[in-house]
Amino acid sequence: MSRPTICIKPQNFNVELLEIKESKVYKPKDTNLNIETSEILYLNDKSELCDFYLILPEIETYGPSPIYKFNSKNKSKENIQGYTISYSHRGVEKMFDSIHDGFQNKINELINNCKLKPIFNYRKKLENNLKVDDKSKPKVAYLKLKIFKDLIIETKMYDLNSKQLIDPIDTISKFGLIKPMIHMSNIYFGSHGNSGYSASVQVKLVKAYFEEKSHELPEFPDEE
Repeated sequence: MSRPTICIKPQNFNVELLEIKESKVYKPKDTNLNIETSEILYLNDKSELCDFYLILPEIETYGPSPIYKFNSKNKSKENIQGYTISYSHRGVEKMFDSIHDGFQNKINELINNCKLKPIFNYRKKLENNLKVDDKSKPKVAYLKLKIFKDLIIETKMYDLNSKQLIDPIDTISKFGLIKPMIHMSNIYFGSHGNSGYSASVQVKLVKAYFEEKSHELPEFPDEE
């Protein structure tokens, strides 16, 4: 029997309805890595534990951008590992601060001294040959698309007006309006480089409405 789902707006988030399961460790095939994660669930009106989804407000942004292999200088199709959408919205960012605090408190009940990485973070800029936070711009969340083997995109994309299913590949790097639905599935515990964080929420873009904005160039004005 499949588990029920729930989809809410960020402003309706209630930490009392959030449940984070005890962590489990598994080893992916063909690796020597041990991955530790905790499942994220949320209670509905029937007190049933549900897979947890959030619907975010519509914004103007670019369609999916390729993610290339780490430290890869070759931006070829063969080096693409996935796709992500940049999402920036000050109101949602503030709401996610409270969501982050709720997650952090739940984690503290399971693990001591575990610092959770926020979903919204500053972009980076080069300063004196070092990457630092660019605080002149709003924070951004990078929403990864669901990817199956052979880079098949599982995220469902729909035309914002007709609600008809469209191919996500046709929206790559195109500027437009997007209304995303995200799935907050697990918390990953482990190294996050030199960031000082030891956990992060795994967020996937599972569904989105998209409308491309026109980029037609204007005509020359009539000469007098």
